[in-house]
Amino acid sequence: MDIEKFEKNLTPTQKKMFEEDKKKIGKELFLKTQKRIEEDKEIIRQISLKGRKKFIEDSMTSYRAYYNAEYLEHCKYIRKLRSIQANKYASSPGDEFRLLFKLPANLYKYFDRFLGHPFPQNEKETKWFAKTFKEFVVAEKI
Repeated sequence: MDIEKFEKNLTPTQKKMFEEDKKKIGKELFLKTQKRIEEDKEIIRQISLKGRKKFIEDSMTSYRAYYNAEYLEHCKYIRKLRSIQANKYASSPGDEFRLLFKLPANLYKYFDRFLGHPFPQNEKETKWFAKTFKEFVVAEKI
């Protein structure tokens, strides 16, 4: 049922209450959005002050603490991926593709949101991340 049909079937008293509720919900959503925008600005400010590496390290610590079950499941998944790789570099049979590390989707989206696309930014950051967070590395050799 679409909203117009729903509203047509309301009594005048219900319509008034419905309009008040819509305004209240709209205001709450607006305030939530404003709060999120401010939080995002603060995170971006912290990244510019402390740097990408510090942000990544802090984010990983938080991720492990708040999403521990997802983290542990992903670590099991990485171990499984390691066991089925064609070689110690985790490259495809024709060496056209190499899977160095793999992040959980939510964590990748978070990094992509605040650090920009692509994450990692360059080869130097890629190597640093792989050496620092070995639990996400698929390849035996970095």
